[in-house]
Amino acid sequence: MARTKGAKNKGKVKFSSLMLKQAMSYKGKSIRKLGDDSAIKATEKTLRTYIKNQEMPEETLDKICEILDVDINLVKGKYNRDFSKMSANERYLFFLAHNPKRLPYMKQKERENKNGAYLESVLTGHGISMKQYEALNDYDQLCMEIALEDRIGSVLEKYFDELANGDDIQEIYSWWMQLVTYRDNNYDSEGNKIPPIADEDIDFEYWDEE
Repeated sequence: MARTKGAKNKGKVKFSSLMLKQAMSYKGKSIRKLGDDSAIKATEKTLRTYIKNQEMPEETLDKICEILDVDINLVKGKYNRDFSKMSANERYLFFLAHNPKRLPYMKQKERENKNGAYLESVLTGHGISMKQYEALNDYDQLCMEIALEDRIGSVLEKYFDELANGDDIQEIYSWWMQLVTYRDNNYDSEGNKIPPIADEDIDFEYWDEE
């Protein structure tokens, strides 16, 4: 009996087809293989339409990212940045932090949960309530978190050569880099929202060098 695929398109979200294809390439998955997966309620033809239009139901995108074991925010293009304006070291740190191999699905889920608790601990430990933090606008919240990560990272880097798991100490800046990337991609210098960078401006050479 043929498997019935869902035809409803509720809760569609935008995503980067180029980022999705890169993640699929790294995981050795094709659109056909994803369409044949019973966990994904979409046919190969439907998936091709989603990829062409760069939007699909969030539940479907989330399931694909889970199967590919990749951070959904990477596929959504939230980390995209104009690499031509980055220094060599910034480019290195970016791709160190944003390679699909280094951003598994569960790591993002865990990071989101841990970051909320971590931030609350830092603020309340210094006498600042979450209510005060939430009273800031989104841009100021983001800039404050970036400043905190920068200061904490610079102190830890001074005293330690590597992380507990043996990774290079530069990995300590991965969350800082993601915050900076999100800020630079979504806000101008005045703190106003700007549209994200287009897929065609993304350069994957650093991923390929790893």
